[in-house]
Amino acid sequence: STGRRSCQMSAVRRLRLPLTKIVATIGPASEELPTLLRVIDAGMRLMRLNFSHATEDEVELRLKNLKLCPTAAPNQLGGGCAVLLDTQGPEIRTGGLRVVREQNNRRAKVTIEKGADVVLSTDPALADDGDAARIFVTYGKITESVGVGSKVLLDDGAIILDVKAISGGEVHCVADNTGELGARKGVNLPGSVVDLPAMAPKDRKDLAYGLGHDMDYVAASFVRTAEGVREIRDYAAEVVREKFGPEHPIPLIISKIESQEALDNWDEILDESDAIMVARGDLGVEVPLQTVAIWQKKIVADCNAAGKPVIVATQMLESMQKNPRATRAEVADVTNALIDGTDCLMLSGESANGQYPVEAVDFMRSICDETERFVAEEGMGAEAAAALSLEPDDRLDATARGAVLASRAASAAAILCASPDGELARALSRFRPDVPVVVACADAKTARQLQIYRALHPVVLDAAAANPLASLLATCAEAGVTLPGDDVVLVSEEAWSGHSAALTTRIVE
Repeated sequence: STGRRSCQMSAVRRLRLPLTKIVATIGPASEELPTLLRVIDAGMRLMRLNFSHATEDEVELRLKNLKLCPTAAPNQLGGGCAVLLDTQGPEIRTGGLRVVREQNNRRAKVTIEKGADVVLSTDPALADDGDAARIFVTYGKITESVGVGSKVLLDDGAIILDVKAISGGEVHCVADNTGELGARKGVNLPGSVVDLPAMAPKDRKDLAYGLGHDMDYVAASFVRTAEGVREIRDYAAEVVREKFGPEHPIPLIISKIESQEALDNWDEILDESDAIMVARGDLGVEVPLQTVAIWQKKIVADCNAAGKPVIVATQMLESMQKNPRATRAEVADVTNALIDGTDCLMLSGESANGQYPVEAVDFMRSICDETERFVAEEGMGAEAAAALSLEPDDRLDATARGAVLASRAASAAAILCASPDGELARALSRFRPDVPVVVACADAKTARQLQIYRALHPVVLDAAAANPLASLLATCAEAGVTLPGDDVVLVSEEAWSGHSAALTTRIVE
């Protein structure tokens, strides 16, 4: 009805509690406390630390400053900020260049001309002595993975090589185009199956360090198989339990989909993962660029059907690294990802190194606000939620779906949920509510690990609270989340107050 639509629209605008979450990479442009405060206030709910680039000293500074941000605390309604550790992954890279050493200039490059012969070698003697004709690569089995006619891409596809022959442990190529190559750049082997471990030695070191700081999520780079996801999870669990004990929650594992092999094993990877990231950067190098948007739509749809969070990443607002305004195409890209059903959007260089880190987060938030209002007005999320399958004996999911349907029927302003361990809250998010879900949690770790889920706004309450829903009602009214006359849906796990577990749902004004 028109009344319902206007209520949904005004609720989103009035509450200023978003449904979609923003992941922002924190780097040199945003790590200082005043800027970090503004980035959080603009809408960042997950702070991404990219261990491909960040040093331990830089990570220490960013974590220290995050703790100094009042709005990052898990007891802030509409605030709170979790930490995501993004691994470098088992990458293939070129080696060093002779020109770098001779000029004592880390940024020195060589020029590879179109049609030139280029040899790729794993000879250690070449590791820091490469030039335009002979380039070291870190992957010892490259001669087994590629064949005549294969493509080898250097530096995110800036240089494309055609494989012409393999002999003497070397790959002989011809350059498809002219380009400049710096030292230690990425190498992609599109369409080839690579034999790399799930974790490089650096990843193990970074995970031990980051999880020792109790980071909440691990974004696993270059995941190729479900077995690789299990290996990363097992190692993360080992680190956490050694540091914090057997009862401490382990990080959620976000599998980054960025290769053809990952797409080939997609169903198994989805089953094994806690969440998924569509890493469009490397994916757009590994598969034909014109298919990336199609794969994105399939991945997002499959994650929605499985009830698992999905992040769309890379070049969302790329032009805002240098410009204060995004392009029309970028706005359309973000909008389409939202309409497709993404739970989170990620900023990379825009917030880490760009000239407008706060503005990029703020503008992404404004796109989310407008799109969420439109989707709610048109009822575009209702069919997807109603179509989700339920196990006959899954009372948690049945309660969650009932609460979401009740919120739509009542044109509720919000859903208030008491979920000490977060399970009921995650189930609510799965059914894609079009109003915010304010969640009472029993501890800060649970609250942080709910930040990735669509629509959830966790608040830590005393675990001994006799009536957490009454506390939430008062908190929401005081903050202006709800106004007199609003309907809200209350849903709870009664186990909170020490009684036997029972699920209840009711609508109150």
